[in-house]
Amino acid sequence: MIKENKKIFAINVLALALFLVFAGGGCSKPMALSEKTKVLDVSKESIALMTVKISNQYKPDNQPRAGIAPNFFVLIKEPATKTKHQFSVGGPYNAVAKQFNEYLVSIKLAPGDYKFTEINGFSGYMLPAMGTFAVPVYTDFRMGNNKVIYLGRIEATNRKRINDDELRAGPVIPLFDQAWCGFSDGTWDIKILDNYTDDVALFRQKYPVMGSCNVEKQILPPWKKPTKEEMAN
Repeated sequence: MIKENKKIFAINVLALALFLVFAGGGCSKPMALSEKTKVLDVSKESIALMTVKISNQYKPDNQPRAGIAPNFFVLIKEPATKTKHQFSVGGPYNAVAKQFNEYLVSIKLAPGDYKFTEINGFSGYMLPAMGTFAVPVYTDFRMGNNKVIYLGRIEATNRKRINDDELRAGPVIPLFDQAWCGFSDGTWDIKILDNYTDDVALFRQKYPVMGSCNVEKQILPPWKKPTKEEMAN
């Protein structure tokens, strides 16, 4: 039984690795800000800030956070060149068991036009199952020159899928793992909110390097279900 469990776990880890490689290009960049950041440099690349609250209400025992790798990945695409950028988010700044996890996200990109495509990750990393998920954001934003911008707060809640018109919260395969974690027959309710005052204060508290730097508000548009064409390109 132990050998069989180890085999299942190894297969799940491989499945996760392949999922992340194909979803985001396989090479992850770290967050722009960390406790070790000594200088806030936006001379070549600007910084975008946001907070993310992610919850699995459908299967509350399997909240979306990882244990053997960074918790989830933010995927950004350059529409003009089709270049993909994958950012490793790391651990939550706030976690409530069986309810939700909250994250501080800071990404560094050259000035230009971008599409925030997905938030990818997994949960249920302990046996018997490990499922992968994809939050379909699919919204456009622009990075200006030499700026720190605030894109807003994303709140994504996984609930039971009630019809075929609703996007699945994650892939169907592996059948047991995805069903156990509630992603194959779950769907995401997504909100994009303006929580500028509280969120920017939280970033300044967490990362003193920000000091009193100007943070420009640039809230992402309200979420809408992406088309098949958007998700395919």
